[in-house]
Amino acid sequence: MLAEGDAERASEDLIVSEHTGPVTLLKVGHHGSNTSTEQTLLNEVQPRVAVISCGRGNRFGHPRMPVLQRLQAAGVRTGRTDALGPVQYLLHPDGGLDIHMPMAEIPQP
Repeated sequence: MLAEGDAERASEDLIVSEHTGPVTLLKVGHHGSNTSTEQTLLNEVQPRVAVISCGRGNRFGHPRMPVLQRLQAAGVRTGRTDALGPVQYLLHPDGGLDIHMPMAEIPQP
């Protein structure tokens, strides 16, 4: 799992320079703002699933469409807390993943 927190481009560049290999789950950076989750990062970490934590109707317009488009183009199944509510992910040592959502199924790209 890679939890970006509020990482933006400079932090992502550092992650890419030091990271090796794919991740099962990506917590999308900075609530899905335009300043994070760049294509270079997606190419490096190749997440299978991503989650964007942001509030419904937030004043910043998160998640931003370019981020959603990059995730979709990369084939990343993406859950959004603004649309789905709380999402729970259980990672297994073998890389497996269980996803629990109270409101709906995780949308396919």
